Amino acid sequence: MNKQKQLKLVNPILALLLTVQALSGMMHEILPKNVFEFFHSAGWLLVFLAAYHVFLNWAWVKQNFLKKQG
Repeated sequence: MNKQKQLKLVNPILALLLTVQALSGMMHEILPKNVFEFFHSAGWLLVFLAAYHVFLNWAWVKQNFLKKQG
């Protein structure tokens, strides 16, 4: 699978996980404890996919943020 197809798969999942983490964090007092723990424990997957997203976009990161001065 090429990089663009991977990003088309990773990006929506990443957005969904970010939303779930934010909502479960904001609603932790409202949600039952087991529901909160189930959704909020997916944080490791969010971190993994975020790192993979950066890996897939590393050429862009280098071009825009790691330019050589001079």
